[in-house]
Parts: sequence; C-alpha cells; structure tokens
Amino acid sequence: MAQSGFAVAAFRDGGRWQCEPLPPTVLTDLVVLLSALRSQPPEGGPFVIADVEDEFFLIARLDGARILL
Repeated sequence: MAQSGFAVAAFRDGGRWQCEPLPPTVLTDLVVLLSALRSQPPEGGPFVIADVEDEFFLIARLDGARILL
C-alpha cells in the first residue's frame, strides 16, 4: 500500500461512535493498517476506512477475532 491518502478509525466508546484520523504510516502496509484496527476498543465492531492514492479504498472491520475486508 502507498503512503498517499488517508485513513480513519471508527469505534464505539461508552456506547457512542467516535472517529479518529490515523497516521499516514498505516497506509504503507496492510499488516500495519490491521494492527491499527486491532488497537481500537472492540465494542460494537470497530472499523477502518482507508483511501489509498485516490485509486481505491479499503474498509476493514473487527468482528471478534475475525477481520472482515
């Protein structure tokens, strides 16, 4: 994955959805992006949306121990 673009994490905290930008370094590698997803609070199935060089986007959601892409 490239470094141009953006990524945000959405997660529930205390029953309310929160969104936070992620650092551009998460766009360098899928493993890094998924690690950022796993670091979010697990309540409600957090997800990450990443736009990579305006070429494509990726949505990854944490579902228990599984990650859905």
